[in-house]
Amino acid sequence: MFQRLKKQNNPPLIVHFGYHKGMTVYFMRIFLKITEKVGWHFERFDITDADRFLHEAKQHETAKILMIDTVFHDTNQLPRHFIGSHIIRDPRDLLVSGYNYHKWCTENWVLEPLSGPMQNYLRLKDLNIKSDISGFSYQELLNYVDQETGLTIELNHRAESFRYMKLWNYKNRRIMELRYEQIMGNEIEVFTRLFRHYKFNKELTSKSLEFVKMYSFENQKKQGYTGEKQHLSKGNIGQWRDSFSPAFKDLFKERHQGLLVKLGYENDDNW
Repeated sequence: MFQRLKKQNNPPLIVHFGYHKGMTVYFMRIFLKITEKVGWHFERFDITDADRFLHEAKQHETAKILMIDTVFHDTNQLPRHFIGSHIIRDPRDLLVSGYNYHKWCTENWVLEPLSGPMQNYLRLKDLNIKSDISGFSYQELLNYVDQETGLTIELNHRAESFRYMKLWNYKNRRIMELRYEQIMGNEIEVFTRLFRHYKFNKELTSKSLEFVKMYSFENQKKQGYTGEKQHLSKGNIGQWRDSFSPAFKDLFKERHQGLLVKLGYENDDNW
């Protein structure tokens, strides 16, 4: 089954580049199902795994689909036969979604006491938090401070993601560019084009689209897997408008001038 995909000089190498809270779990679920079906290797790498990711990508023994949070952007280091995809989401919504998620999620890193270097990276000394927060975890900190301060901490946390989002080469023909906002509610059409880009045959495309539908937001919503304190919350576009104060808008613009314009979410920085 699906043997046509394997008869190539190099086994297929598919790489998906993304950002935390940018449909990463959705893509991961789909890729897991696909690779289980065809007997390929799948692995997801986080922002600390760039070296291990690159090593795995260069191993040619088997077909594979790899995912990595995008701090890795030098795609010239990848084998020349790779095929990729890259997804972006309005950074403002990415920020708010991450802030809300990190206040309750059970990921290990948000529950561990913040190290000195991490406290420095988050610029906590600049926030004038008068209470003793030594020993606080990231999650405890977000739940302790007010929303404006919490969003500022999340903004500090997202600094590298937004920097790499701005540095990304959006004209690489090997990589299909995707937007969260275009996929929501239009999953089948977008993933049909994506699987064509991946060079899936008709049989694998058809089966893969079943997984796309299975894990779509609407289907997960029908099954009760969305909502407050769920990995899938509301899926709203433009939710930042309910969370950004005028002062915080100014801070975002100051920190990331030109980012939204380059990504096509605003025409200028006067939003």
